[in-house]
Amino acid sequence: MRLGRRLRDHQVGLTGHLDAESDFHSAGRVLDGAQLAGDAFDRRGDPVERVLQRRARLLRHPARAADRPDLLALRRADFDDQPAAAFQWDLQSGHVPQRTPLRPFIVARVQTTVPKRSVARILDADGTPAGAGFPVNDRYVITAAHVVNGAAGVPFESRTRPEGRFRIEFLGRDPLQAEVAVWNPRLDVAVLRLVQPAPPEIRVAPLVDKAAFDERVAMLGFPDGKDRGVWSVGVLRGPQADGWLQVDVEDGSQFTIEGGFSGTPVWHIGRGDVVGMVVAAWSGSRVRSGYVVPTATLLEAWPELREAVRPPSPFRGLMPFDAEHAASFFGRSDEVERITRLVAERPVVTVTGPSGVGKSSIVQAGVAPKVRADGRTAVVVFRPGQGRTPLHALAQALLPGRSQPAERLDQVDTLAAHLERGGMPEFLTTLLAHLDANRLVLAVDQFEEVLNAPEEERGAFAKALAYADRPGSPLALLLTLRADYLAPVLHDPHLAAFVAGDRTITVGELSSAGLRAAITEPIRRTPLVEYEPGLVDTLLRDLGVGPGRLPLLQFTLAQLWDLQSGGLLTHDAYAVIGGVSKGLDRFAERLWGELTPDEQRSAERLLIQLIRPDPDRQEMTRRTAPRDQLAPEQWRVAQRLAVSRLVVLPEDGQSAELVHEALVTHWRRLGEIGGGAREFRLWQEALRQRIALWRRHGRPASRLLSRADLTDALRQERRHPDDLSSDEHAYIRASVRRRWSVRRRLAGAMAVVTGAALIIWIPVSRGLTDNAAQTLLERAKQQQKSDPYGAAHLTLRAYRTRANDDTRRAVHRLYRETVQLTQIIPDTSTGWINLKGQGQTGGDLSGKVSTDGRTLVARSPDNKAMAWHIANGRATPTRLSDEGGTVAGEVTVSADGRYAAATYLASVKDPASGRCVIKASMEAFKTERFCLVVTDMARNKTKMAVLFPQGSQATHLSLDPTGRTLAAAVMTKDQLTLRRWDVGEKKALPPAPLPVTSRDVVSLFRLTPAGLVINFLEFRDGAGGGDQRALGNKLVLISPDGSSRVLEDALTGAKLATSADGRRLAAVVEIDKVTLFDVWDMTTGRMITRLRDAGVAEAVGALAFDPTGTVLHDTWWRLIPPTGSSLKEADEFLKETSVLPVTRWSLADGKRLAPLSVPNAWQTLLPLGGDGFALIDGDQVGLLLSTPGNPASAQLAAMARQTRDLVVSASKTDPGREMAHLCRLYGNMPESNTLKKLVPAGAHKGKVC
Repeated sequence: MRLGRRLRDHQVGLTGHLDAESDFHSAGRVLDGAQLAGDAFDRRGDPVERVLQRRARLLRHPARAADRPDLLALRRADFDDQPAAAFQWDLQSGHVPQRTPLRPFIVARVQTTVPKRSVARILDADGTPAGAGFPVNDRYVITAAHVVNGAAGVPFESRTRPEGRFRIEFLGRDPLQAEVAVWNPRLDVAVLRLVQPAPPEIRVAPLVDKAAFDERVAMLGFPDGKDRGVWSVGVLRGPQADGWLQVDVEDGSQFTIEGGFSGTPVWHIGRGDVVGMVVAAWSGSRVRSGYVVPTATLLEAWPELREAVRPPSPFRGLMPFDAEHAASFFGRSDEVERITRLVAERPVVTVTGPSGVGKSSIVQAGVAPKVRADGRTAVVVFRPGQGRTPLHALAQALLPGRSQPAERLDQVDTLAAHLERGGMPEFLTTLLAHLDANRLVLAVDQFEEVLNAPEEERGAFAKALAYADRPGSPLALLLTLRADYLAPVLHDPHLAAFVAGDRTITVGELSSAGLRAAITEPIRRTPLVEYEPGLVDTLLRDLGVGPGRLPLLQFTLAQLWDLQSGGLLTHDAYAVIGGVSKGLDRFAERLWGELTPDEQRSAERLLIQLIRPDPDRQEMTRRTAPRDQLAPEQWRVAQRLAVSRLVVLPEDGQSAELVHEALVTHWRRLGEIGGGAREFRLWQEALRQRIALWRRHGRPASRLLSRADLTDALRQERRHPDDLSSDEHAYIRASVRRRWSVRRRLAGAMAVVTGAALIIWIPVSRGLTDNAAQTLLERAKQQQKSDPYGAAHLTLRAYRTRANDDTRRAVHRLYRETVQLTQIIPDTSTGWINLKGQGQTGGDLSGKVSTDGRTLVARSPDNKAMAWHIANGRATPTRLSDEGGTVAGEVTVSADGRYAAATYLASVKDPASGRCVIKASMEAFKTERFCLVVTDMARNKTKMAVLFPQGSQATHLSLDPTGRTLAAAVMTKDQLTLRRWDVGEKKALPPAPLPVTSRDVVSLFRLTPAGLVINFLEFRDGAGGGDQRALGNKLVLISPDGSSRVLEDALTGAKLATSADGRRLAAVVEIDKVTLFDVWDMTTGRMITRLRDAGVAEAVGALAFDPTGTVLHDTWWRLIPPTGSSLKEADEFLKETSVLPVTRWSLADGKRLAPLSVPNAWQTLLPLGGDGFALIDGDQVGLLLSTPGNPASAQLAAMARQTRDLVVSASKTDPGREMAHLCRLYGNMPESNTLKKLVPAGAHKGKVC
């Protein structure tokens, strides 16, 4: 037979049997998604009559159905023809009501991850929000009756049912039409029926009839001028006489409950479900309170709503199970029994195991309830990291009562001081009497957090807990500890006693049977909900084996619960989540996408504070951030993320933390944010420990920062002003004041002892100098790739420290690499970028040398912008104008050598002088400012200077070949903009956008006659500079009129070159797996030559033009296999590999010219005007300059010959002559501060030459 069921807007056919093609659960919601119970869903392929008969039998069992009269979702009016016999029997038995005012519910997918999708705006005639509402299915929206009156333009208190249609708007969607379906002005509840269904992406608000005193909730409202919605966070209080619940808004919530919040759902922070609806705000001017209609009142106003109310989720997501959720905790019964026995027998038990095996849940949901069951044992659970110090966290956990926040903080301080003085026995006696217990078990969760405290605080905490070891003590300890922190705890003299011997019990991964129980048992014991067949096996298969499975499993199960359909947890929902492996990252990214750009910036700063890098390992752990360490906007974002359960806010509302360690390891964005802030956070954690000790000892001046520590602090303060708390800023300011005071006292002391001198000579032992020399050589080797100039200085210092065989060989190697060079110039400005987007200093002179080869600009090791004037076989340095700026950044010079430009970090001085100086103030110390200075080289004077706005920085510079226009890529709030200036007129030109995002890595930025040419490594959305998911290099030309076109998107890497006059551009491309060299005429922007005869090794070489762009040079590595094992053959092999070939092409006809050679220590050969050469290797530039009778070309050939000879004549060295040559090249330039820090004790400290 056939039953047809007609819904209001569509009709669903039902065949006599339920098969794969007409699934009872999912194919059109045959029974309209009604939540049926028990075995009514057990089998597919059964006749409909049998399904209905089983359902009727189920309803005759009071034990299973008495508490859910709302199960009766099938109604006679829903069927077109004669009902089946089973349904007729059910109806005649009185189990199904004869009629209903509303059609049955479609139990739609529920998603609590994006609450904004579950809130609608109720609009008045002008389109202004009169209030809010929330959907309970795809057709019905609940709101307050007075909101509907406001939308209708009648008085709020009107009890007459409004007629006509109203407009309802879900955020980001077109308004929908709706009519009043239920009207209950007495309870201030209205239900609107949508004329057309809500969009499929709208999420149903998950109603739960469960609201308790002191629970934290969040509400999204639309007050005047806030049409996109704002959040208010508060705490539920007791019910009023009319059944309304009072909600007090927290102090940290920016918005209070006001007009525009009425009708909005009240979200429970922690569970993510809805416990009621806002209906009123307190009218007092100083009171931040409102009133909520609980779900029970909504049910009274609209009984049919009960079908949409479901039980709370039995899954905890990333939250640990606690005593409240013990009934849903399965799979660990053996471990719970064993630990419970040990707690009864021993004073200290430490539960250890890998991260993510459920240690916290075992203790809180398993052991704690069993220990409490005797009625005479109290259990207090806390984490040491949830207080200012571990002892404060303990005091906070032990304090009874619910004092006001300020009063409670004073009480915590008092109790912590009392415990530190040995007051645990006295206080415990009082506490046990208050709790009517004779024993207290302190459950210290995540005991490893104690290691983050200074030693004195660890000692004070351990001393308080040690009372558990006294004979007859009523105190027992139950600790949880990550297995990888067991060794550090054992090595800590204060903490080792708590984990030594038989006090440690190890918990491993959950067994297969335990995993199945954790998945199936909570659902088996929850009425009306079940898994789709096969889903449990899919979950177990996808989980696999290995550590950290449980958090991902619980998160996935919680998401499946949220996405249940008709009481069924489905395969489709599992696919939407992304499975076990991708679900967490996808969930977090979806939340991130819901934040505004400003909120995302605040969220990034918040996340930096919620993680702590491990100084010894490349990993991070979560940390609890006290509220006073977070800015107001960060705290508001924390409240927002708490609604979606990414962040946890403890009950006292004074701290925030990530919900679980799994976020750190499985949310890719968080890993990238933490990796980028690792250095800063390591420094900040060390600073916080110093501040703690400073306070602990009464704030003595001796514990303030000084010398290098203070310099580092000021630098970090300038770079991260908004990431430091007010206490940290105050500590740094106090250190600055102390430094000035010390300097004044020292100046006076020096005046008293003028003329006195004492010379003390202490002989340094041979062993000490040998060790120091060896250390210098090792550090030189480590620096060679990233800082070859610094590596050379370390090598020379090693020889000066101890002239032994090792240092002599190192000096000889450096000599043969630099033989014949006229001069070496350091250049620490940004250079080449590798294929991973990682930058290196130096390595490229694009835009840094004039066409005639007489001017070269660079940044010195001590961060000064220098211009080198080349004439008469020498290069003479001159500092560029800095206008008071300090650290130089980018440098560039025009092709004619007339103008040079550099960026600087603006200095902070008082009084101010120069256009790159900011007057000293607290604001000046908070954020780094940058400036740009153009120098007129002919007059050696400043031509123009620009101080960039706060938060802006020029990342790339270029002067056009004529020097008339200066261009800069300016980064402002992660946005790159092209800024240009007319140098002659000293005025800014209109800015223009750049086709580059903050994720991309720019490796070429050069003004040419045809316009600006840029090359950048492009990344997908969400990737970063070190990410491997790059789309490739893209070469783009931006014309002077602002239009842009792609010159090439098949580049094999960042191997490009521009001529000194900017008229030629060369790049390596790959087409159909063939490597080619393309050359463009940059006066027209058109490709003029394609060199097709490049070899595979040549394709990865370094390109360079001669000054006029007529000859292309390629310096590359030639792979030569050894030809034999004889000494002569070995020497020949060494000679051939000691130099690199330089291929040359004539661009006029594309033919190869005679090749050149350079020592293999140099990566690029760049011809200079006036018959000179520059050899480039990272941050050093070697010059070969012509002198009368000795042209540079002849010197280059001689250099190659001598290098070949010297590589096999290391035993015939003259260290004195070699050191004299090297000192002439390296001895006149300063060493960087970074290099000075690499010099060990016992090394030569004076000048190396």
